[in-house]
Amino acid sequence: MKGIHSFWSKAYFTGRWGEEPKIIQDIFNFALSSHLSNKIFKSTELVTDEFGASLLECLPYKNIDTDLEEISHVDERFWTAGKVHAMRVQEEPFIHIDGDVFFMNKKSKPIFKGNWDAIVQMREIGNHFYSTYPPVFREIRKVYPPIDDINIFNFAYNNGIIGFQNMDFMREYTYKYFDLVYNLEKAGVKFPPNQDPNIVVEQSLLTTIAENSNLHIKELITVSDMQKDDLFGYAQKIGFVHLWGNSKYSEEYSKKVKERLKVENKKLYNDINFIVKKL
Repeated sequence: MKGIHSFWSKAYFTGRWGEEPKIIQDIFNFALSSHLSNKIFKSTELVTDEFGASLLECLPYKNIDTDLEEISHVDERFWTAGKVHAMRVQEEPFIHIDGDVFFMNKKSKPIFKGNWDAIVQMREIGNHFYSTYPPVFREIRKVYPPIDDINIFNFAYNNGIIGFQNMDFMREYTYKYFDLVYNLEKAGVKFPPNQDPNIVVEQSLLTTIAENSNLHIKELITVSDMQKDDLFGYAQKIGFVHLWGNSKYSEEYSKKVKERLKVENKKLYNDINFIVKKL
């Protein structure tokens, strides 16, 4: 099975999490993520647009496709559209990995084996779920009441990694995603920074389709794993790191990413340093 990254420059350069784009840090993040992904999967590919390809062409991808040019008409504030379209164009089973996800060793590799319809990072549950998702639904409901059709579960699947073996499920999900985005745009959905509709459009939609269809969703980190070792403890046990949100831009983590890349692939590290000096 192959891994894929996506990078939609149109959305990226509008900024997220109240941060200005930090392309230098992110090139190093994508470089280390793709290098380590190649140790887990048979290859890693990039789906991006033309500008993204020019920025990331030196990274260790088997293929770089510019299919994200096809969604230039989509409101860039729906930044998850880049990921979902990157999945939509796939023709064989795959694992999509966010550019801030790192498989630090091969301990997680066996988890991807077996038969499943889709695989996700984990479930978002409890206090985190209730403090994050209901406020977003309340805001969307003001202009688009049908959003409650996907507001029926007390958890959501986190898509830091998301993969499909059931390609019919993938096609249903990606079709319904863009249909929902179109309807939200038409309804005039708002984008307050602390209530970003992307998290429910991407993650609650997937959860609802999967649960209503009784599909087999495998979780890289299960609720039981989190109860035994806590989330970060178990993630460390299997060598999995996801630098959520803007944590990836902290001086501490930026330094760790660069140091690890230099150890892993000094030539790639040097090539990137040469490139970023021109940016």
